[in-house]
Amino acid sequence: MNSSFQYDKILKIEKIGISNNVITFKKTTLYILGLLLALTAALLFLPMFASNNDDSLVSPTNNVPSQQQAVEVPCVTFHDDYKSARRIARETSKPLMLFFTTSDCVFSEKMVEGTFRDPDVVEISDRFTCVKIYAETNEDLCKEFRIKGYPTIQFMSPQGVLLKRLSGSQTAAQLTTQMTGAIQIVTKPTQVVLQ
Repeated sequence: MNSSFQYDKILKIEKIGISNNVITFKKTTLYILGLLLALTAALLFLPMFASNNDDSLVSPTNNVPSQQQAVEVPCVTFHDDYKSARRIARETSKPLMLFFTTSDCVFSEKMVEGTFRDPDVVEISDRFTCVKIYAETNEDLCKEFRIKGYPTIQFMSPQGVLLKRLSGSQTAAQLTTQMTGAIQIVTKPTQVVLQ
């Protein structure tokens, strides 16, 4: 009996130890859940207390503005009317850069969001009269220029003479090279041969 008494005592001690571990685990879990809930609430309500022009939202390590202070990235400025752009090109002696696109062209959108925001492209575009032509609203113009796919970029002299055409999406480096070439064609002096 003595040995059975000790065995019962050991079982009770083990049961108490297990139940204490379960209780400790439950308390720890509740504590962690409480901390997570408090942290979540703080993150949700923090923006309500920050003002829109709060400079403290700029990261002190890299001075990058927060989403509330978005920085406007320059983009190529496009005219939307071909006829008035032609008149402006003649008056300013700038070549034309026609950007033919559609409203749902993924590749055109990629160029608008990337290529046409590149600083080198933006800078050189000041030497052009740039026009964005949507195929849906300018079908006759697209037929006149025989546009088959989108995006298509067409360079023209200020007098309306076709210089070159690019089909498909262009990187900033590709477009800068082509723009430079179009400018060189327009500004190249005419050679007169005397006989």
